[in-house]
Amino acid sequence: MKVAGDSDHIGRRMVHSLSSVVAVAYVIGLLEWWEITVLVGIGAAVISALEFDRLVLGNSILDPLYREYEEESPAGYAYAIVGMFFTVLIFGYLLGEPDIAVVGVLVLAFADPVVGIMSPNKLMRVKPWYVLSAMFVLSFAIAWASEPLFPALPEAALGDLGQQYMPNPYPDVTVSIPEAAGAAVGATFADGVKYRVKGFVVDDNLTIPVYAGIGMFVFGAVAGLL
Repeated sequence: MKVAGDSDHIGRRMVHSLSSVVAVAYVIGLLEWWEITVLVGIGAAVISALEFDRLVLGNSILDPLYREYEEESPAGYAYAIVGMFFTVLIFGYLLGEPDIAVVGVLVLAFADPVVGIMSPNKLMRVKPWYVLSAMFVLSFAIAWASEPLFPALPEAALGDLGQQYMPNPYPDVTVSIPEAAGAAVGATFADGVKYRVKGFVVDDNLTIPVYAGIGMFVFGAVAGLL
């Protein structure tokens, strides 16, 4: 039986946070969005193959990253990468709204692991109010901070020299207050409310970036009509 230690928890949270490199690669002009989509798609295919290898063939190269109750089911890290792929594909590529996809990825990368430290270590239909509140506030802050932060990030790190040698220009990232609120509502619902589909609990690593994107898209569209 697998026993999780502190290093296991740290490793899982690092997987979450490392997903932010997708957003950073786009913001600094390193990759275009179609390249981001292909890259994340490859990552989703690889992790799916590794999960098949673990669950069906019985190999265990990913032992440090899955929890004890995930021994016979897909693990959170796999759901996270697949959820990120859906977010990047749907919002960034198909709908042409990479800003929404970037925010969804960042909420998954940073809000979820931080709030996860506060969450009770048991399955609950609805998480406690203080966890829901923390998830909303942190998700809102990440989304709203994206607009001023992203233009400053490549300028501070790379400056004119970086823009000169990067293959793509620094993109403009715009996030309104209604969009940030929508991202927070979607992410909070995904993280805080558990439900089953044909007996399986839907993992929030899959739904957080997708629901954050949906909320951001819907709230932004409604605000645009008012």
